[in-house]
Amino acid sequence: GASPSRAYAIPGEIGDWSPKLTGIATKTKTTQPSSDRHLWQFVWVRDLMFLLVVIALLCVAYAVRGIVAPIVIGIALAYIFNPVVTWLRQAKNVPRWASSSCILAVAVLLFAGFLLWVVPKLIGQILGLIGALPRYIKTIARNLGITVDLNEIQQKAQDAISNLSSGKTNETINTVKQYFTPAKEIITKALDYIIGALGGVMDVITYSAIAGIIVAFCFFFFSWKWGPFLEWSNQFIPRKSRHQTVHILKRMDLTVSGFIRGRLIQALVMGLLLSIGWWMAGVPYWLLLGLASGILNLAPFAAVVGWLAATALAFIDHIAGLNMSQESFSIMVVVWPTLVYFVVQVLDGWVVEPLVQGKATDLDPLTVILAVMIGGSLAGLLGLVLAIPIAACIKILAQELVIPRLKTYATEN
Repeated sequence: GASPSRAYAIPGEIGDWSPKLTGIATKTKTTQPSSDRHLWQFVWVRDLMFLLVVIALLCVAYAVRGIVAPIVIGIALAYIFNPVVTWLRQAKNVPRWASSSCILAVAVLLFAGFLLWVVPKLIGQILGLIGALPRYIKTIARNLGITVDLNEIQQKAQDAISNLSSGKTNETINTVKQYFTPAKEIITKALDYIIGALGGVMDVITYSAIAGIIVAFCFFFFSWKWGPFLEWSNQFIPRKSRHQTVHILKRMDLTVSGFIRGRLIQALVMGLLLSIGWWMAGVPYWLLLGLASGILNLAPFAAVVGWLAATALAFIDHIAGLNMSQESFSIMVVVWPTLVYFVVQVLDGWVVEPLVQGKATDLDPLTVILAVMIGGSLAGLLGLVLAIPIAACIKILAQELVIPRLKTYATEN
């Protein structure tokens, strides 16, 4: 009988061709025609579907950013403190859950103590600012040539109340028509603004409390499970490109961690130095302005808003204390706050930043400005904070993936 190797032999030909023909026949039988393939069997279709899923997830995350933001902050804090937790586990044999709990407890105690010390001062300065607003408004109106006599308005209000209590209804109506009817719209708008502001404050307080709980929980969980989380994520890295992917992720890790840790330290130092400097310069509400500027410093170039506010309040407060005697006005009232701000900025740029951050992002100033503007326009304050590390990661991807391929293409063509 014929051997299996000659099963596909062509009559009249030498049997040595049969293995080759056998291979051809086998290949022809196992290859599926392109017309019978499903859409998901095409690589470009799978890539397109993956891209669409990523875009959809980003859109959903942006739509619910109020919930996503605390989760991201909790994960970021776990990422920042991961080296400390890892060192305690390796050097002192402290379980990750224990070290994470201790860090969280210390952070809560420090924050509570900070609030107990700062909140009374902040409340006092805020109430002082509210109490000084009529005087500031009167000063600004006077310099603009508008007459606003608050004493007269107060006196007329007292007269209206007295007439009403004495039964002089007509006099009361005439007084209201004469002095208060033109101000009805202004008072209504002011009340609407005050009610809206109070509602906004309550919303902020409620959201802050809920967000704080979410941040604490996410920090503890991800700090505790950071190792298993990374091991679980490794399975999604393709084996063929695992070495290059791990190399890129390590570069991103060094860049992002250096930027975030450095920025937090810079914000703390700037808030402290500006508060002390503006207190020495006699700026009103120095603590409120200093802390706000430190928080704004998390986003590059945003602390300039605090400097403008400090200079404006110092100027208005000084003008309001004068009796319109131009000879007694001192230009130093705006020079000192400005000098303090720029001295702190120089210290931040030439001392603090090189020590705690260095050249973590390796971005030129123009790229930083453009990234901050784009991030702020797309995602507000969160976009301002995340714009630079995202831009740094995009630069790393371009250096590792895009530029080498472009060089290869240019060389071959």
